[in-house]
Amino acid sequence: MNKLTRVLMGTTCLTIAAAVPAAAGTITETSDFSNNLAGAALLPGGTDEVIGRLDCCGIGDYSDFFTFQGLASGDYTFTFATGAQGWDSSSASLYLLGSSTPSFTGILNTSQSFHLGESGDVTVGVNLGGEGAAYTATLASDVAQAPEPSTLLLGAAGLAGALAWRRKRTV
Repeated sequence: MNKLTRVLMGTTCLTIAAAVPAAAGTITETSDFSNNLAGAALLPGGTDEVIGRLDCCGIGDYSDFFTFQGLASGDYTFTFATGAQGWDSSSASLYLLGSSTPSFTGILNTSQSFHLGESGDVTVGVNLGGEGAAYTATLASDVAQAPEPSTLLLGAAGLAGALAWRRKRTV
């Protein structure tokens, strides 16, 4: 196997390994998220789960607003779970693509699927009927990851190198 073939095969393997999407992240609320839609806290890109607590800082915090940024268009499932049993006024609302009107509002331990017609942001507003309740908000994507064109090009070059090496070896 010549040096060029080894380099092409090695580069292809590294590129394919790097093309696997990074694991999404979980954010745990350590200081109070915004208490209103206009000032919703922006989550880092790649965040898919928020673990929060109302009244996390002992300040009479009854609501949290945060935004999942830079989402691709496609299908998503939002799940809202809390241990706040018996608080039937507890809810989570979804505001799609900068809307000031919620597209969905659900009460305790609910799940909702929705379609995002264009790339953009989704803001979540969590309101609990009492203080001291922990919650988990999860946004799962059904959007398939497409490889970059350069990944496909490197893969093809590696495959061509492997075929050339095999052909040379059998001749």
